Order: sequence, then C-alpha cells, then structure tokens
Amino acid sequence: MKAKKIWIIILIIVVALGAVSAFVLFGSFGSKGGVSVMENPINSIVTSHTENGIVDNDAVVKEGINNFNSDYINYILLSLGVGGLHKSVLGYGNPKVEFNMDGETWSTELVDGFLVTKKEGIDGPDFKLYMKKEEVVKALLSPNMENFMKESLINGDTKFDIVAGKIELGSKGYLSVYDKVK
Repeated sequence: MKAKKIWIIILIIVVALGAVSAFVLFGSFGSKGGVSVMENPINSIVTSHTENGIVDNDAVVKEGINNFNSDYINYILLSLGVGGLHKSVLGYGNPKVEFNMDGETWSTELVDGFLVTKKEGIDGPDFKLYMKKEEVVKALLSPNMENFMKESLINGDTKFDIVAGKIELGSKGYLSVYDKVK
C-alpha cells in the first residue's frame, strides 16, 4: 500500500512538473506539431518588479495570479516531462489532466503532440490536481520546480486524485515519466 501511494505521488508530481519542465526546456507547442522554444510565462512579470537586481516576490506573485492563463499550466506540465506522453496504444485515448485552482476548473489534453489547455473540465481525466494559483506562480518562480512541486505535495499544498487505472496510465507513457522522476 505504501509503495502504491509513493507511485501515485510521484506520478502526480511527474504530470505537474512534466508540464512545467517541458515548457521550460522545450517551449510551447507550435501549430505544426513540433515543439518550439517558450520562455517561462512569468519572466516579464519578474522583470517588471525588479529594481537594482532585487525582485519584489510578493508583487510578482500577486500579478502572476491576476494574469493567470493556460501558459502557466503548460509550462509546468512540460517541465515535468509530459512531452513524453502519447495517445494510448490500447484505445484509452489521449493523456488528460484536470486542475482545480481557486474555484476554477482547467484541463489539459495532449493531442497529436500539442497541449490543449482550457478553462473548463474534461471528460475522463487521468488525474485531478488541486492547487492554488499562488502555488503555480511560486512553482514558476522556483529555481528548482521539481523539488518545489514535490514539497508542495508533501506539505499538502498540492493534492491529487488518480482517476485512470494503471494499465491505462502505462499505455499513455506515464511510466517513462515516472522513471525520470524517481
């Protein structure tokens, strides 16, 4: 039972961080099926709140929450390695994650190599993640997003529910993402 909980936590972390890492490392998905370079979506906010080399973190977090959009989610997911996920070879469909943040429901589906993130729920998510927008912004500001997200899960600031079964998750490539994180 303990191994199952650890596997689940790691899998959730991988999904959340994979998005961020992939976005950080590889950027946003282009319109022709490839990955292009993307900057951390919070960079312009950080720049606008930096004076004499000192960042006003509180102002950045506040503005980041106010400007929250799908790029924040995509950046985190890609950073966690979701770029390695794929449509199930067993007929389970595309990888899907639903996020519940500050009373809003967002969802992401990986479709033909593209992250499709919307401010709405999704049918049949693999995971449901529960976190505050503030936690997402702080993750984007963190020098080590993977460690930040792990701590967020351990501290209970981020929570998740695994909805899909192990076979479905494995058929979509989550195991390879898990192997990278463990």
